[in-house]
Amino acid sequence: MVDRLCTVIGVGNLGPVLRDMGRDAEGLEYAERHLALAREIGYRRGEAIALANLGVALCPFERYVEAQERYEQCIRLCRDIGERQLEGTALSNLGSVLGKLGEHARAEEILHHALAIWQEIGDQNRETTSLVRLGLTFVQQGRYAQALECFERCMRLDRERGDPHSEAVTGANVGGLWVQMGRREDARRTLDSTLALSREIGANNP
Repeated sequence: MVDRLCTVIGVGNLGPVLRDMGRDAEGLEYAERHLALAREIGYRRGEAIALANLGVALCPFERYVEAQERYEQCIRLCRDIGERQLEGTALSNLGSVLGKLGEHARAEEILHHALAIWQEIGDQNRETTSLVRLGLTFVQQGRYAQALECFERCMRLDRERGDPHSEAVTGANVGGLWVQMGRREDARRTLDSTLALSREIGANNP
């Protein structure tokens, strides 16, 4: 049993590595093998991880409906076995996929659930990711004021946890949003500040 469990874990680890190398087809193949092996030995936590990884692996091929199904299966299983962090990750990823499918109202609902989990367990890094996704969901609907609120919350969290790289990226999103809203002076001020921060990051990391 231990040997089979090690095999499941090893196969599961290979999928993300292959995707990071740009070998998406192989990454998808290993994600599918991971799920089959986890189910074969009744390793429920491994099954939940495999479902989440499979959802990620399907997205480069724009197989969003299948990815949605895998994330939903993962969420149900996580709730059954009490895996809150993985549930939050799957919810956040599902929200992003629903946005791509044009299901904005459901994406918004799902992302709020993810945010509640990150706030509950105190994970500001993942909270920032979900806030960005929620902001983009609002942008897709033309709800710019709410999108701006999300991005500004992200920037505050970035400053609190000392992540200038993320703050600079979010600042660029805010600047672009000001442009879409026709507030060019605000856009100029925000983008100038973001550029200065980016230069500071470069100076500190030659």
